[in-house]
Amino acid sequence: MFSNPQARKPWSKEVWARLNTPKHSVIFWLTMLNRLKKKDRLMKMGIKVQETCCLCDEYKENIQHLFFECKTTSHWPDEIKSWLGWKAKATNMQQLVRWIEKAKVSKFKKQVFSAAVAAIVYSSWKARNQLIWQQEQINQRQVVCDIKWSLRTRINVVLPKKISNVDREWFFAL
Repeated sequence: MFSNPQARKPWSKEVWARLNTPKHSVIFWLTMLNRLKKKDRLMKMGIKVQETCCLCDEYKENIQHLFFECKTTSHWPDEIKSWLGWKAKATNMQQLVRWIEKAKVSKFKKQVFSAAVAAIVYSSWKARNQLIWQQEQINQRQVVCDIKWSLRTRINVVLPKKISNVDREWFFAL
């Protein structure tokens, strides 16, 4: 009645997964729509800003750079994927989300992987904004620890009742 079923994006399940922290989902959603106010978008709107990434001060700031190429943030997904035992290879956000959609893993693991991507996207955006607005340097070790903590905490709170023992043991071993 209110929504057009054809307007539904193929990645909406991953963005709005039950295990995702809501504020992470909002930033993830804006990222997937390419609506975050990154420097490349601001310049297209006619707003004068320095176009280099504030985290590495080397390349133009865009989604691809911020989440996959920036020397400050690009290793965070690798560390989280390693922690989760997740073997996905992706060079952009669309590939990563598509991998989750098509993965031959349990529904619970797919939801955990979606929550992990949302947490990484949110943390990268938060780190960027902290540097711009509060001039606070990023403690990279702390960011990875915070991502792990937020995942464990959120999933513990909304842990589904019906998950397999294998998935339950996998999660509690993290």
